[in-house]
Amino acid sequence: MLNKFKIGTKLIAFFLIVGIVPLAFMGIKAYTVASSALKTEAENKLDAVALLKKAQIETMFDNLRANMQAISQTNDIKISIAELVKYHREMHIQPTALYDMSSSDPDVTVKYEELYKRVNALLRVYPEQYGYYDIFLICAPHGHVMYTWAKESDLGTNLSAGPYRDTELAAIWKGVNAGKAFVITDTKPYAPSNGAPALFTGAPIKDEAGNILGVIAVQISQEDIDKITQEATGMGATGETYLVGPDYLFRTNSRLTKTSTLLKSKAETKGVKEAFKSKSEFDGVYGDYTTQAEAKAQNRSYSTALGGVPVVGMTAYIPALNWVIVTEVDEEEAYAAATSLRNTMLLTIFISIILIVVSAYFISRTITNPINKVVVMLKDIATGDGDLTMRLNVAARDEVGELASWFNTFVGKLQEIMIKIKASSDQVGNAAEQISAASEQLATGAEEQQYQLSEVSTATEEMSAMILESSKSTGVTQQSANSADASAQQGREAVIQALHGMAEITRLVKEAGLKIGALESRSDEIGEVIQVIDDIADQTNL
Repeated sequence: MLNKFKIGTKLIAFFLIVGIVPLAFMGIKAYTVASSALKTEAENKLDAVALLKKAQIETMFDNLRANMQAISQTNDIKISIAELVKYHREMHIQPTALYDMSSSDPDVTVKYEELYKRVNALLRVYPEQYGYYDIFLICAPHGHVMYTWAKESDLGTNLSAGPYRDTELAAIWKGVNAGKAFVITDTKPYAPSNGAPALFTGAPIKDEAGNILGVIAVQISQEDIDKITQEATGMGATGETYLVGPDYLFRTNSRLTKTSTLLKSKAETKGVKEAFKSKSEFDGVYGDYTTQAEAKAQNRSYSTALGGVPVVGMTAYIPALNWVIVTEVDEEEAYAAATSLRNTMLLTIFISIILIVVSAYFISRTITNPINKVVVMLKDIATGDGDLTMRLNVAARDEVGELASWFNTFVGKLQEIMIKIKASSDQVGNAAEQISAASEQLATGAEEQQYQLSEVSTATEEMSAMILESSKSTGVTQQSANSADASAQQGREAVIQALHGMAEITRLVKEAGLKIGALESRSDEIGEVIQVIDDIADQTNL
């Protein structure tokens, strides 16, 4: 099969194989090792960020727990709850009724408005210092909301029988009454805050004897949580951290979108499912929550197979909240260093191929050009168009130069042979011309002899006729007859001898004619050979 290709093509292919195969092998090996290291580094970096975010969220709620338990035992809180409970008794508020803030009962010693100002002056430091959205003081036995910082529609409600008895704030009151030292709820829409998502924590307010005086609750600002998850240090352009509840809805807002994702976007991804299932951590590559339209708008790569943008993610379960914290970055960005390395290596291989092809081409030309010249000259000689005066001009001292040198020697000797043949052909031509001239003279002489013999034969025939006629007229006298008979006998013998001589001459003339004809035929053949030699001599430029 290789015999079908020219030497130049074989050389280029050989150089490519010898150059590219080792380069490709080493490149693939180096890329595999380096790419694995780069990917591991990217994953470790992501894990570090994810664990840091998880620790920050857990620390935030641990601090919240500690703060709530500390605040609940301050004198300001105890004084405030005591005065509010006193107002509760003085107004004779029923267990299932709303918390009446009208101060209409004559037993009221301090009107509610005055009481609110006094309590507000004591408690305002907490939302201002800790950034709480709202703070609540709740009647422990009945669930009356006796004080709120924000003064929304939940102020004065009854959490046991009122319109907000099924809210997360009511869950705080119920949890404390159930004996819990600290209660935290999930994030859900809260009607008094215009339906905005809200998360509550609470703790009991106890006296020195350990009796529950009331319940303190705070509504956490969503901004405090988003501030942690949306902090972008080390996240790159596409990295983000968010929290997901057991219903797979976001518990934070994504930093990658301009619209709110809190309790709106759903992240029912492989990473989240695995974390909830194992109640631990999960690392891997999977499709995120982004829809195809959103990915297009964000100029991100979407994978139909994965059902989202391919991301490298780490998910971790947070037991205290029953949430999963998710830290993700687009696979394309996470492995950008490995991709860049791959592209660089491919470019290097491509440039190497070009350099090898160019080098192989010029090297093969130095080998094939002299060979091609030999082939052309041999072809010209074989087809009768060769010029034996031409020589190959190759200065190389390698095998190709040696081939050219010996080829020049061969052509030189061939030229000498052809010169000798030309000289011999000239001599043969001259001899052939002389033979041809002699043949023409011999043929002319033979024609003259044949003509003379023809005249002798005619005269002999006339003499024979006269003798016969004379014989017929001899009847006059016997003597004359005898004399004439003797003469006739002599004449007959002479005629017979003449006829034998003529026959011998005729035979000799015929033999001479045959030899002359053969000589003429050979002369023609010699002439043709001479013509061929002349043609070769002319064509080979002797």
